[in-house]
Amino acid sequence: MADRKRGKKKTGISTYTKKCNGNVYTYYMAHFDNQYGKRVQKSFKDFEEAERWLIEEKHKDLHSEANGREQCTAKSQPVMHCRKKVDEVFEDWLTEVIIHKRKCKYNTIRIYRCRYEHRIQSYIGDLYIDQVTSEDIERIWIACIDKNDANGMLSKVKYIIVSLIKEARRRKLINTNPLDEVEFDMPKGKQKERRVLSQAEQRLFEEKGTFSAHYDEFVFALHTGLRCGELSALKWSNINWAERKIRINGTLYWDNDQKCFRENSTKTEKGQRTIPLDPTAYKILCKRRDQRKVIPLKGDMSEGFEKYVFLNKDGEPTRNTSFNRSLTAITKRIGIDNLTMHCLRHTFATRWIENKKSPKVLQAILGHADFAMTMNLYVHTTEEQADDEMKTFVMF
Repeated sequence: MADRKRGKKKTGISTYTKKCNGNVYTYYMAHFDNQYGKRVQKSFKDFEEAERWLIEEKHKDLHSEANGREQCTAKSQPVMHCRKKVDEVFEDWLTEVIIHKRKCKYNTIRIYRCRYEHRIQSYIGDLYIDQVTSEDIERIWIACIDKNDANGMLSKVKYIIVSLIKEARRRKLINTNPLDEVEFDMPKGKQKERRVLSQAEQRLFEEKGTFSAHYDEFVFALHTGLRCGELSALKWSNINWAERKIRINGTLYWDNDQKCFRENSTKTEKGQRTIPLDPTAYKILCKRRDQRKVIPLKGDMSEGFEKYVFLNKDGEPTRNTSFNRSLTAITKRIGIDNLTMHCLRHTFATRWIENKKSPKVLQAILGHADFAMTMNLYVHTTEEQADDEMKTFVMF
């Protein structure tokens, strides 16, 4: 999508000026010829409004009940011998490319399906892939931006759309590429700062959060930097009691579709790692080991979960949504901003750097393949650290 402010031109939008009370105003005229050859146009004071109106009206015209889309398609390209709807192409791509070829993990597959179903399917899912136009894709993109989707979400949506068109071209399902006239402009704005507990907040959290049923898991994550899935997958066999270390070699996720827990390998090869335990983390494991002898497992679903360290009162692993609800309850009671499980991982990394520990060792503990990711994503400067640094800062 073009942006007039950056000097680009948008097909179907022209400008004109108009004098009023001695002042000169610029207007934008959006216009196109509909499927019957009739000129449709409207004037706007704002370029973005004109662009949105143009995309919406073209979409309505191309998808009218009078078979306008079929007439338009027939004029622009020959009839395909084999036609598939976008929903079918998506399923083919997900199965052949994402699952079989790339061998992506369950959680990645779930994210791709979720992004498609919530951001793309309602716009073009029922269309044949050779009917999709650049206006359809622009409409999807603008809708995502209007919802204030984060850049991570937008990147996933863009990747899926581009992949579907690429797959359709490879299978010779389309003769023209609708992406040729589309520009995926990422909105400019300040990236949201990742939430990190200050040292004072962490002390308050560990002192006042003991009422939570998941207190042990939260403090253990704060002192090891484990991802939520890695925490849930920690087994008794992964603990080296003599050396006070744990071995991370998998993750555990709840499959909401099949209503069961699934074990996966770690996110990357570097994710398989050994983590030394500090006294707090080791004490928690000892406590769980002692409790293990007296807490019975409940229900049929709990069978086979005995191998995991962190189980809830029903003898089952805890789902991520339950963890986050418990975190919200703690933060509300002790009076600090809300947290998620990943915030605890960010906090661990930040404390590590604040204590002037090796960033390369931190990379190994976090299980990152890329050192830049460790420094850019997981290390944060807190207000307390800035105050301490400034007290000892000498410019000359």
